Amino acid sequence: MFRSSLTFFSMLAVLMAAMFNPAFAQTQTQIGSDVPDKPSPSIEAQPKRDFKRIVDDETKKLSAESFDPIKADAIHARQQQQAKKGWSTKQKVLLGAFIAGMVVLVVLLAKYGKDCIRTSPTNCNIGTDENCYCEEYAPEKP
Repeated sequence: MFRSSLTFFSMLAVLMAAMFNPAFAQTQTQIGSDVPDKPSPSIEAQPKRDFKRIVDDETKKLSAESFDPIKADAIHARQQQQAKKGWSTKQKVLLGAFIAGMVVLVVLLAKYGKDCIRTSPTNCNIGTDENCYCEEYAPEKP
């Protein structure tokens, strides 16, 4: 009874650890949120584009805006905090160690948890003697 309930709980722990891990996908981070994704309507409205004039206009717009390092640091810090979602490396290592420990426990209980009626050689201890093995196990109770 003890062995089957321990096996059940260890399987339940492994399944819960495997099923409830959050799935993560790589997301694209936007470096400059002020930059529009679409070109400006004035550029699309012109049938013939004058790239030199467009580049000069955009350069003037960008040079007119001043760079604020404090605001840039705040935006960068906010993006770094948003990127730290999920499990840390320490948590992953602890979860892996827990699962490995549970697997070892289940294997040891499955191997040594049975009641042995007859051993070879006689009167040896299965847990400590290397050459001792069980020839006949006690029947399991349903």
